[in-house]
Amino acid sequence: MKARKPSVGRLCLVVVLIIGLWLLGKESTAYSQSPQGLPELDIVVMAHPNPVYLGRELVISIAVSNQGDVAATQVEVRDRLPATLDLISVVPESACRAIPDRDATTLVTCSFAKLAPGQSERITLLTQPTAAQKISNAASATAAEFGLTSSTRAVTSEIDILCVMLCEGEGTFPTHA
Repeated sequence: MKARKPSVGRLCLVVVLIIGLWLLGKESTAYSQSPQGLPELDIVVMAHPNPVYLGRELVISIAVSNQGDVAATQVEVRDRLPATLDLISVVPESACRAIPDRDATTLVTCSFAKLAPGQSERITLLTQPTAAQKISNAASATAAEFGLTSSTRAVTSEIDILCVMLCEGEGTFPTHA
């Protein structure tokens, strides 16, 4: 029996069919995978007491959380304190550092390696106002994902610093704050 040679037309049809099935399988795999999610940072800044009396302690609380469906990495929270606020302490000490600036402000940066979905971190700044006025304090949070993108969210808190009687140390401060 003599073997038949396949025709060029049949061979091309088989190759096209194999490639088509392979591509179809690739497409269905691509559609069946869910898209990669993103971290979503949320930041809240609160100052208390607000208003605060000049010379009394003012606590600034910052909460950063990941509301996304994947972890946020290299999370950095930044808060540049106004020149009229002296920084006394910051918690957590291990994650935060304070850098005095030439313009008499203080930059507080806190770094967290990872925020899992739903996880939050709290930062507490203990400060003392040095002038009676209304001030704004803004904090921001940034996360860098895979070295390609970053997301930033910023929020501002308005704080009233009150003076009782005469300011600049000549007046008296109430015993309640």
